[in-house]
Amino acid sequence: MPPFPMRLLLLLGASLALSGCFNPFACSPMGCAKAVDGRARLQPIIDAVVAYGDAQGAYPDSVAQLVPAFLVALPDTPDWVARSGQSEWWYYERSGDGATFSVGFAYGGPGMNHCGWTSDRGDWRCSGHY
Repeated sequence: MPPFPMRLLLLLGASLALSGCFNPFACSPMGCAKAVDGRARLQPIIDAVVAYGDAQGAYPDSVAQLVPAFLVALPDTPDWVARSGQSEWWYYERSGDGATFSVGFAYGGPGMNHCGWTSDRGDWRCSGHY
């Protein structure tokens, strides 16, 4: 049997691994395949909203206003729908004055996670229980 300090370290390491905090088999919300896929799916929408805002002086009330001038069509993703109560969804929100907007999505597996992008920050941030 290992000496007490070593047993303590082994127990701590096992606890962290089981919790997912230091689990080499778990991935961060930014790096999981679903997060990478979600960011790729929303990038055309972000680009179109920015182009619309540049042309109109404010961001659109909804993504439907982007079609067809700024976006050929909304993404056809029956398995990934706008806030329908499903475990995986996406959203677009505009500030009241139209000066900023955000997009984001949620996905499950592992855990439940959320990734969001805002125009004032200009980058993705993800968090969750992975």
